[in-house]
Amino acid sequence: MNTINIFPLHIVTKQLSDDIADRAEQIFLQNYDVLENVGDHLTDYGSSQKDYRKLFHEIINELANIVFSYNTTLGMSLYEKYFKKIHQSDIDIHMWIQDYKKGHQHEVHNHPGCAISGVYYLRGDDESEKLNFINPNVSQSTFTSEPSDLIYRLSVRKGMAVLFPSYLCHYVKSSTNTNIRTSLAFNMFTRAVRRSKLRMS
Repeated sequence: MNTINIFPLHIVTKQLSDDIADRAEQIFLQNYDVLENVGDHLTDYGSSQKDYRKLFHEIINELANIVFSYNTTLGMSLYEKYFKKIHQSDIDIHMWIQDYKKGHQHEVHNHPGCAISGVYYLRGDDESEKLNFINPNVSQSTFTSEPSDLIYRLSVRKGMAVLFPSYLCHYVKSSTNTNIRTSLAFNMFTRAVRRSKLRMS
């Protein structure tokens, strides 16, 4: 009997330099007043008050470099012709900030309508709540009782970037400690991909 892993699933993580991480944290602290309390966390999702692409240009550059290698590393040939030789200006990115304190959480969700999503951590350490990914194989729960087969818990820290397929469901459990956890979340795609979708529709 042969077992063939036909649909592998990967996420990508990268730790950015301390200098970049420190500058990004200071930018956040200077613009903290734009965040809104939505009950279970603080966010500026949907707000147009700040141009985070301009404010966090160093982070954008780093994320673009990661995306360029994302398709090669993971074998995403579908996007190769779009991601291989594009300029940063060809990347569309929607960004927003999520801030978590004690008792804060984020329910299970995904990011439909785009290819790659991710998070960059402006603040956080080993005691911060983990980023939890849910196994997209819905039949897995039928064949296993091991939680590790259903949930992948990723430890996060300041300066860490995480990229993952946008369809992958994820969540943050309610924080039981006073550690502050602040993330710059984003959805990323290229204008070429957007034009291609329009032509196909």
